Amino acid sequence: MENSRFDWSAFYLFLMTLVAFVVGLAGCGPVGESFGLPAAARVPAELETVQGKWKFDRAKSSLAAEGEDDREEMSAEDKAFIDAMKKLGIGMSDIEIRGTQITQLEGLLRAQYDLLDYKTQGGKIVGTALWHEDRHDPGDCTEIKVTLQRDGDKLIFTREDDGEVETFFFHK
Repeated sequence: MENSRFDWSAFYLFLMTLVAFVVGLAGCGPVGESFGLPAAARVPAELETVQGKWKFDRAKSSLAAEGEDDREEMSAEDKAFIDAMKKLGIGMSDIEIRGTQITQLEGLLRAQYDLLDYKTQGGKIVGTALWHEDRHDPGDCTEIKVTLQRDGDKLIFTREDDGEVETFFFHK
């Protein structure tokens, strides 16, 4: 059966074409970019003023947190857990806002917030986002409420999850 010989050159050509097609669909961009144009290329008008990198103001954010939460009523285990999280760098850090994504730039866990629904209301951007506690584990997410408010070179970022509100302060 000499006529039943397999054509390897045609097979390799088909395989390379298939790989090129799949890679083209996937976008082959850095983590956090979606299909098509990168997130930075799709900046909605409402979010133009908050784009870029923001430095976390830990001192101001800690003062705000201390006012909201009474450490004296916490158990010793809860206090130790919070202190350990701070020492390990788990929690809020500097952020970058690109398009509709807010991404933490430091820490063991780097959270990402994908804005789903938002509008400008009273000088603030108010909406909902998918919060990924760790951007490298994108399947684990929660829908939360978020607020962004810019005041000159300062940014106030508030997130609310099941009635628990956290406010973070940033500057350029």
